Amino acid sequence: MIAKIGTGFRPMQSARRIVAGIMVAGCLTSCGSDSGEFTLTNAAQETITHATVSICRHTSEFGPLPPGKDAGAAYSITGDDSFRVQVTFASGKALSKEDGYVTTGMSSRHRITVTDAEIIVSEVR
Repeated sequence: MIAKIGTGFRPMQSARRIVAGIMVAGCLTSCGSDSGEFTLTNAAQETITHATVSICRHTSEFGPLPPGKDAGAAYSITGDDSFRVQVTFASGKALSKEDGYVTTGMSSRHRITVTDAEIIVSEVR
């Protein structure tokens, strides 16, 4: 397209607006909150003697955690990742699961519920 003088079209001004828009969009996707937190809940009938939760190069260890009790931790979101959870009960039974999803630019809150048979990772809104 060839701009005519006096038509109001200014190529340099339009280019600056486009660049500014790209910068704002980039900041909105990468400058958001990069913090996360989770709560580990023992919904099983027996005590968890040891639990490990890993996410974004952060590992938290818990135990003992009696039935009905909670524990939690905060972490920095350093990239796309999922939770890796390992639990050992007083009886020696063990459960493990990799689930959930976090990404940079968004804060994240999750609940990790441990039952007698499974580990459930859910996002808290």
